[in-house]
Amino acid sequence: MKKVLITRDFIETEIGDALKGFDVIVGKKDSHMDRNEILSLLPECHGVIIRHVDRPDREFIDRGRNLQVIANYGAGYETVDVAYASSKGVWVCNTPDVLNGATADIGMLLILNACRLSYRAESFLRKGLWQDSDPNRFHGMHLGGKTLGIVGFGRIAKALAARAQAFDMKVVYHKRSRIPEAEESSRGVTYMGFDDLLGSADVVCVLTPLTEQTRGMFSRETFRKMKAGSVFVNIARGQVVVEQDLVEALQSGHLAAAGLDVFEKEPEVHPALMKMDNVTLLPHIGSAATEIRKQMADLTVANVAAVLRGEAPITPVNSLPE
Repeated sequence: MKKVLITRDFIETEIGDALKGFDVIVGKKDSHMDRNEILSLLPECHGVIIRHVDRPDREFIDRGRNLQVIANYGAGYETVDVAYASSKGVWVCNTPDVLNGATADIGMLLILNACRLSYRAESFLRKGLWQDSDPNRFHGMHLGGKTLGIVGFGRIAKALAARAQAFDMKVVYHKRSRIPEAEESSRGVTYMGFDDLLGSADVVCVLTPLTEQTRGMFSRETFRKMKAGSVFVNIARGQVVVEQDLVEALQSGHLAAAGLDVFEKEPEVHPALMKMDNVTLLPHIGSAATEIRKQMADLTVANVAAVLRGEAPITPVNSLPE
């Protein structure tokens, strides 16, 4: 009987029926399985369902000598050595599209919170200070008529652009490969070079994948190119940002505020960010809606079941020779 390892239990789906006929090993609901435990179980496994923290590198893949499929519970798969998995005949799958809208919602939430200083205002209220409030204390940035610059323009970014336009924002974007002009026109967005976008956008939101080219792309030099008094939002990957440089840009006042759902060394957060009342911090919850997480879980399980039954995976990120 083929064996499937799930490194952390899904709260959102029943795996019994979906993986009927397979021997399933399931981790705990409230914690990630220790890597050493994962490595000890892998030699007997034919499929594994991972979270991004599990990091299927060469050691991981070599240990899984019977592996046929690695299914990531999430859209991003930069922690998987996809090329090496492909060389070993192992499928790698993710959950694209399912979480586009939910993650775009969090992007819009962070934009609103950062621009309107909601954390500062709520903290003030919770401390019982409203009766002493200066009516001008919480003046933030009105979104109407402002420019949102999106770096990266994939599916989530396109969903975010539509939401921002509903708030009467102008949307510009930068992407390594520009989308067709007809699509730009239909979506009401404008392409800009990277430096031009930084210098003109009132809000910059990062939605680029994490690659060797984008790692640390938002650094001291990049932040200096941003418009004075602008807002920075990141819902991509924390390692796209040099966090200390972001802290300095905020402390200097060059950036007015920030909204972050991802962090350079998560789950650690830069201690200076934790103390700033002009920064909204979320614990990587872009897809954290009950309906979305269930769809992600269902798709992840379906990918594993398909491969182990000799079928093609539903949403592979690599290709294997026939």
